Amino acid sequence: MSLSLCSFLLLFVSLVYGQERGSLRLIRFGQYSSSHTSGRLQVYYNDNWGSICGHPSSSPFSVEAATVACRQLGYQGARSFSRAAGDTYGTGAAAVIDDINCASVPQALVLFRCSFSTYVDLACTASDDVGIECFPNRIWSNPFPKMVRLQDGIYSNEGRVEVYCSGQWGTICSQTALSTAIADTLCRQLGYTSSTNSTAIPYNITTDSNHIAHGGIAGTCSSSQVCLRNCINNCSPTTCGGYPTPYITCEYSTSSTTTSLLRTCDTGTYPRGDGAIRLVQNNQTSPSYTSGRVQVYYNNDWGSICFRSTFSDTVANVICHQLGFTHALSWSYASNDSFGIDSYKPVFDDIQCSSGQLLNVQQCSYSTDINFECTDRDDVSVTCSPTRYEDTPFDGMVRLNGSDFTNEGRIEVYCSGQWGVICNTLASSGIRTICRQLGFNDYFSSSTLSIPSTSVVPVWFSSLSCSYSYNCVSDCSSCPSSPSFACSHDSAAIAQCYNDRSASTISQSVETCQLTQTGTATHGSIILYRNGTVSNRFTSGRVLIYITAWGTICRYASFGSTEADAVCRQLTYTGASEWSYSQIDNFGTYATRSYVLIDVDCSGGEDVLLQCSTSVLTNIACSDQTDVSVTCYETRIWNNPYNGMVRLVNGDFSNEGRLEVYCSGQWGTVCDNSFSSTDGLTACEQLGYNRIISTDYKSDPGNASQPIWLTNVACTSSDTCLTQCNSCPTASVSSCSHSEDVYIRCGISGTPQISSCRYTSSFTESPQSGAIILTRNNEYSPSFTSGRVVMYGIGSSTASNRRWGNICRLSVFQQANADVICHQLTFSGASSFSYAELDLFGTDQSITLLDDVSCSSSEYLMLFQCSVDTVINSLCTNDDDISVTCYSTRIWNDPFNGAVRLSNGEYVNSGLLEVYCNGEWGTVCDDSFSSSAATAVCRQLGYSSFYRFEHLELVGTSSTPIWLDDLSCSTGDSCLSDCQRCPGSSDNHNCVHSEDVTITCTSTTPSGSSNPNYRTCSYINTGAIIGGTIGSVAGVVIISILVFLVLRDKHKKGQLHNPFRNVRNPFRNVRNPFRSIRWNVPQSTTTPTPARATIELETIPAPPTNQPQEPTRQPPPSYNPNGYPPVSEQIPTAPQQEPLPYPTVGIGAGLAYPPPTQFGFNPPTTDPDSKSPPVDVPAASDGEGLRKGEPPPYDPSWGYPPTY
Repeated sequence: MSLSLCSFLLLFVSLVYGQERGSLRLIRFGQYSSSHTSGRLQVYYNDNWGSICGHPSSSPFSVEAATVACRQLGYQGARSFSRAAGDTYGTGAAAVIDDINCASVPQALVLFRCSFSTYVDLACTASDDVGIECFPNRIWSNPFPKMVRLQDGIYSNEGRVEVYCSGQWGTICSQTALSTAIADTLCRQLGYTSSTNSTAIPYNITTDSNHIAHGGIAGTCSSSQVCLRNCINNCSPTTCGGYPTPYITCEYSTSSTTTSLLRTCDTGTYPRGDGAIRLVQNNQTSPSYTSGRVQVYYNNDWGSICFRSTFSDTVANVICHQLGFTHALSWSYASNDSFGIDSYKPVFDDIQCSSGQLLNVQQCSYSTDINFECTDRDDVSVTCSPTRYEDTPFDGMVRLNGSDFTNEGRIEVYCSGQWGVICNTLASSGIRTICRQLGFNDYFSSSTLSIPSTSVVPVWFSSLSCSYSYNCVSDCSSCPSSPSFACSHDSAAIAQCYNDRSASTISQSVETCQLTQTGTATHGSIILYRNGTVSNRFTSGRVLIYITAWGTICRYASFGSTEADAVCRQLTYTGASEWSYSQIDNFGTYATRSYVLIDVDCSGGEDVLLQCSTSVLTNIACSDQTDVSVTCYETRIWNNPYNGMVRLVNGDFSNEGRLEVYCSGQWGTVCDNSFSSTDGLTACEQLGYNRIISTDYKSDPGNASQPIWLTNVACTSSDTCLTQCNSCPTASVSSCSHSEDVYIRCGISGTPQISSCRYTSSFTESPQSGAIILTRNNEYSPSFTSGRVVMYGIGSSTASNRRWGNICRLSVFQQANADVICHQLTFSGASSFSYAELDLFGTDQSITLLDDVSCSSSEYLMLFQCSVDTVINSLCTNDDDISVTCYSTRIWNDPFNGAVRLSNGEYVNSGLLEVYCNGEWGTVCDDSFSSSAATAVCRQLGYSSFYRFEHLELVGTSSTPIWLDDLSCSTGDSCLSDCQRCPGSSDNHNCVHSEDVTITCTSTTPSGSSNPNYRTCSYINTGAIIGGTIGSVAGVVIISILVFLVLRDKHKKGQLHNPFRNVRNPFRNVRNPFRSIRWNVPQSTTTPTPARATIELETIPAPPTNQPQEPTRQPPPSYNPNGYPPVSEQIPTAPQQEPLPYPTVGIGAGLAYPPPTQFGFNPPTTDPDSKSPPVDVPAASDGEGLRKGEPPPYDPSWGYPPTY
């Protein structure tokens, strides 16, 4: 048959059969050619060719989708993609496909294997039609045995069948068309779902000179086969004698996904994930090569590196490091070297490495948007030094062995002069650390490798105690002196490392882990230097800080006393008395510094310097005349300890040492029984660090007279204080000796958080925004009625950034603010307030959270009901931190029906929910208790919302009634009594106390609750009281009238003498129950709309008793939502007194502390070490117009109750 006839028949078959569902083509100005490598992308769908929408916002197209489209067209991948608005391919048919997403199947061979929509977004226009540019490298340029391709078809989904066998491509001999099963298998291997046509075309002696025997194929392919290799037995060249060759057409049906992916039918060995690198010489590769074409495994395929733009010696060094060599001797590219031209597309361009000491080329910056000038002749090659890093190993060095690829293999560690393995019980954190030590940022949790074992090396570790942040094996465990027998060599651990493109790269270098081993200094370590000498005992000197080497701190641009305090606190001193710099101090210059730390800026309260913001200057712009020095106070921060405080002693640097904890008035050690890296990290976080480097770095037994306070410490990853893991005991541990004392090394990664353990070390409940406490000399107790005000969380909307902090007194702090703080602490008000410079509560190093606090009403329940500012006045210092002294009476001491409170919580905004009904406090059952109910409770208490409920292990006592059950609240309720009123008895439930509700309330922004004060919710029950009172009185009156009429009638008839003649009127001394009712109704000239009226009932005093009363002590005033004292009472003038022995501040000359004993109060001790709270005021007796337990009237001239 002539070639012209053959071509005609081929064209006819193509035109008839080639246009099948899922076919792709590239169009340029309306013209199609199968040789196009770029153009407008069109897909055949519903019997029509149409474009693909790539609207940038509603229907974004991706490089993954472009790569899959290029594969379907027979190319290795996409160089780029575009929209009609930005390319030069012209416009085409209307869009028929939209929202293509190939992220879940990046190895797809056919575009329809990705997800897509046939509903085209209305925003799509012709200018959004997708265009692509493919690399000219064909996908079959790097064939594998029994690979299939279709040739000479009009479209890529059709053509003459060719198979790669015995190192060459050839056709299949077939007298007739292939069977449907075989044709379907061929199509599935190419990524389609089935064939729509199978025919045979005449043999062409010119193109079909090599053939593959057909005998092993017929009848052996099933309908489920995906790869031809599963049903072909014979694959060798043969002569077909002029038989026709098969020609098939494939389609993709979305009803089936039984198709091949890029590597499904390839039996070759490939790396797993990005990160492998290899050298190729004339299409051959070997791990032993020291020179060759560089190929990187990226996005599931091998690719080359284009040398254009920025390739340099620095990059070549990093490539050789990744291959295991010490450095690069030279680099070149394909046009100039002798390694041959490969057929792989370029994957990296414009590579720039910040350091030649990096370990992995993907630690550098690079572009995958390849320069259009890059061709196969621009592919990079390198020649590495034959010297390998492992030729000069150090203890803790790691390598991966037994694989063809550099990113995977059997884990081997160098210890005690010999390479050895680790048991396969190695945890994922250990594998991650090993991968990071090699420069990779991630790992596969399960291995797919099978690597032969080796019995000639020792087993060094059964496991490693690694933290998530570790970068070196030596951070996890020190090298043992003898092998482990915990496992056999057949059970050696295997790692498969890779680079996660979505995660940040790591800065691991060749020296990183070696530097860790050669000394105990770690990132963030600080020591003082004096004229060539360093010592951890210096209290003054030049500040040296270790980042990747020792460096100094430049005084520019923000170093000051706050930053000097942070340096001294890290050195375990209480603060800095002064700071200076090289030009004017006498500590000498540190000439060998490797870098300079600049722009150090601390907010105050930091425990380690790197909790502050800093910058590293590597070009040494600051001179050695600007290096900072400090002089620290000689007092240690642990001289004023709290229960649960920790410290490190006898270390070379302040970030390491024997771990000691303060309990029961004495420092003691911690036993290493079950002490883990998690426990060590918790101790480090309490000290201000955020990384545990070692928990058994050295042995340093404590003094024989010291107690051993803790053993079997059980911390979780969320603990940040050691006593959250184990509480302080009362007796020393007897099961351990001091030879088992824990010694740890702490480190820093990133910016650590400031520790708050000095406030919460004995608690297990996490604070939430809105928590508030009082501290005295850095000690906290819920029983304190006076102390430094410390709040949690306010000032940051991000939970991870919330912290404890103080309130600045500057600007507008007033008595009303102090009252609200005391209300939030559940007390009835404040007798006075002061600040750190004048009071005796010690200096608190926490940051300042709030400034410009202004409460428009002293009756608010929570500070966030007031206006506050989180932008702190630059003049605020630790000396300006507010303190308050509250009355000892609780705000709930005069409750009303429906009043609520939270009891027994570790903070005032959390605890067991209790409600007051029928004269008694009781609990609430959790049946049907919802978020709406929790919100109503928190709003009633002054908070804006709740954090959690039913989460605390708190229950009421057996004698406590359960008042409410099956609550039904709406989202707008602000009082619990809006949901359900007090029942007549506590029997109306089916609950037990294990079902009692607990709540944690929170307020994160200065909006607070809509409830202004404690009695806002009392109106509901007040109405019931009034109604009941009116009904009772009316009933008595009616009965009395009826009795009187009956008796009068009988008296007139002479039947009865007056029985009441000598009886005393029983109502004569009964107080009018309505006399003390005040109706606070807004005044208006018009008839007001019925609304809630705030009604307050003053308690009727009990009958007088014969108990003597203290003549000099007056009862406190009644609680009045309009302020202290009630307007009806006159405040007598306080008598003149001698000047008080302690400072005062407040309204007028208000005292900073409770007044002297002659005024009914005892002043606090002036001993700064005393932990006893001031003596609180005893409750006064009842009296007319006064409530039991309420505070005495506030006298603005004195700040405490006057005498009468």
